Amino acid sequence: MALVWRGAVMGGQQAGQVVAAAVGHAPVSAAGHAPVGVPGQATPQSGGPAGVAVAVGPMGLGDAAAVPSLPASPFAVLGSFALMGAGTFGAWAITTMPEPPATFRMAAGMSAWGGIVVFSAAVERLMEPISQWLPGRRSKGEYEGMVAAVANRHPAMGLADVAHAKARMDRARSNRGVLVWGLATAVATVVASAAGFNLMHMVAETDQWNGVANWVDSLVTGLVVGSGTKPLHDVISRVQKSKERADDAT
Repeated sequence: MALVWRGAVMGGQQAGQVVAAAVGHAPVSAAGHAPVGVPGQATPQSGGPAGVAVAVGPMGLGDAAAVPSLPASPFAVLGSFALMGAGTFGAWAITTMPEPPATFRMAAGMSAWGGIVVFSAAVERLMEPISQWLPGRRSKGEYEGMVAAVANRHPAMGLADVAHAKARMDRARSNRGVLVWGLATAVATVVASAAGFNLMHMVAETDQWNGVANWVDSLVTGLVVGSGTKPLHDVISRVQKSKERADDAT
């Protein structure tokens, strides 16, 4: 749910200093007054865009607006699976060569999980510059521009418009996350196959274990690594933002 509050958008300005057109499209009654609702209670406004709920304050000003956020689009989901399929095909092509790569061995089983963490961090760093070209940047700019317009009391913009822009940004982020997952899984699958970094074979009790094909093991390893890049990315991003704030404060 894309929920925006007037106080957050307007920077805490007093309700009496904000015109109704700047924060919502509230209809005007025949008597010339905006409808009065219960403070904090969300009631749909017939004058606003469809699907928008606006909380009406004592002065008829919208205190909040909410628009349902849609999940990732089917095209993004299909695209992520297509990327994963391409990575699986690459792993199959590598493992069916006349001399496929030998399984990478470590001294202990726990070392394999440490290698997975390092592998995930390497793929996450590789995805960082590539992800800049994926969907999401434009919708974020549109949302920030809408917030700025409402904060500057643009007569044609309201909280409902901000909520719709936020909903579009949320969906773009979902599309971006799905595509990054598919791309990270594909890259990790191919690299795991080329390096012989197959998780199930690495942790097997005997070197002769061959319960699954190597290309399947590469896909499993790619799924594990691809799923681990998102948490690592969040941690690294928080550390970087904290450092930037510390640098700005000095």
